[in-house]
Amino acid sequence: MFAHLRSRPNLADELTSTIRGDDHSLAYSALSALAQLPPGILPDLDALLASSGDGLITRLQIVVSTSALDDPGYEAAANVSLR
Repeated sequence: MFAHLRSRPNLADELTSTIRGDDHSLAYSALSALAQLPPGILPDLDALLASSGDGLITRLQIVVSTSALDDPGYEAAANVSLR
């Protein structure tokens, strides 16, 4: 059923660049798609998901330390919530 995913030799690289990219909506969509896959279907992505979690922690730390004066529209917080 998931052979088409496994047949893409650069899938992990493609998803890595999408998830780490600047387009928050696209990153959210990629992570949401991954969440729908059964565990172990793409073992090469374990490191990607771990590093994405680390990136999320870093983004949250930045948002928490940002004052309302520095981000009056709360755009940084909104972008973190997408990921």
